[in-house]
Amino acid sequence: MLIKNNSSNFAFDALFVNFPIMKKIIPIVVILLTFSSCIEVIEEIHINDDKSGSLSYRLESSQIGFLLNKLSKVFDATIEDQLQEKVKEFANLLKQQEGINKIEFTSDPNSMDYELYCEFADSKKLNTALYKVFGYKKNILTPSYLKVSNHKVKKINFSPMLKDYLRDEEIEIPSEYLSGLIYFKSLVYLPMKVKNATGTQVEIIDDKNLVNQTYKLTDVIENKVNVGVKIKY
Repeated sequence: MLIKNNSSNFAFDALFVNFPIMKKIIPIVVILLTFSSCIEVIEEIHINDDKSGSLSYRLESSQIGFLLNKLSKVFDATIEDQLQEKVKEFANLLKQQEGINKIEFTSDPNSMDYELYCEFADSKKLNTALYKVFGYKKNILTPSYLKVSNHKVKKINFSPMLKDYLRDEEIEIPSEYLSGLIYFKSLVYLPMKVKNATGTQVEIIDDKNLVNQTYKLTDVIENKVNVGVKIKY
């Protein structure tokens, strides 16, 4: 979980001082995270024949989400509330963008699984919308998050931009151990069979016209991997 924190001196010992119960909670959380199924942040892109498509980001946390949701009741502002507030803000901004429709935000209060979904008329409108959502202006010199042309798809390596955004927004990164248990998965579905795909950790699944990439989230956040991909279909 990425939680914004304005203090540069934030540390776990401060939690132990102010919240003695954390001495009991933290070890339990770490043990359960170790032996439970991992948390996944999934980016899913579907490309249609006419170059339109859909984009979704979802958090799948299974029983871990249920645990965190219960533990978060200890605090005034729950983890669930923080996450929902940010995702709803993105959804509302997307609704104001031209060429973006069917924006949906869904959540499961029990598992803490979330999904933000939208459909786009073309990749150019999607790129313009995403830049505006994150407070930037798209121009001819700025890179495109996604480019769809005749039988080709290119998705940018957004790790450097993500790292800069987190730094500029002063968003605190979880410990390397905990974030190492969270995985980022990118799924790109094409309208026909994939001819080839170039990128790191690329897997082509022919029967689904799918290109899959999976990384540890901490590697993506720290710009240690190239999450870009070029696909021909």
